[in-house]
Amino acid sequence: KRVALYDQELEHKLLRVMRPGPEKAGKMLKAMAEDVHLHRARQIVAVTDGAAWIAGVIERTLPTEKTTAILDFYHAAEHVHATRRVVYGEQDATGHQWASQLLEGLLEGTYESWWALLVKTRGRVRAAGKRRSLDELMHYLLTRREKIQYARFWSEGLKIGSGPTESGCKSESRRLKGVGMRWTARNAEAVLALESLHQSNLWPAYWRSRLRAAA
Repeated sequence: KRVALYDQELEHKLLRVMRPGPEKAGKMLKAMAEDVHLHRARQIVAVTDGAAWIAGVIERTLPTEKTTAILDFYHAAEHVHATRRVVYGEQDATGHQWASQLLEGLLEGTYESWWALLVKTRGRVRAAGKRRSLDELMHYLLTRREKIQYARFWSEGLKIGSGPTESGCKSESRRLKGVGMRWTARNAEAVLALESLHQSNLWPAYWRSRLRAAA
């Protein structure tokens, strides 16, 4: 798992990587927040995927009164298209139009507009598997309603995608998945720690700390 902290202008970024787990994630996020004095920020925005355990880590670790949690739009779109494939099939043009309309509603419309489309679609579907997929999507979006107010987030100048984090993921994947590379979990984690230093532009600070320790 990767945690990235960055400012609105993307001028500064702090990236760290860890093995999966809520407890480890919470400790890492807390340590990173202390490193950058995050408590001094006027506003904190947490763009994450929809995992419940990640939401729990955010709620327990970051100051609730000034933290805005946002569901990464890419993950919301993934769920929409997964349901589209179940209900309409992979290539059906009507299905693609339906998904586009729903995503446009999420981006620009109100809760009533995109919810009405889902309710209308479910009312027309009879197959149990298709209804189940729609029910799962409706539950997924409804329980994250506060995190998918994309029109409001855009109007406030907030980012709705985790692009800086995803770009880091690509760099880390290239570092680990070269031709012929084989890793133990411990060694992979160590290499990713070095890659995180590089992406965070912290090599000078790291070497200064090592020189002080050796003195």
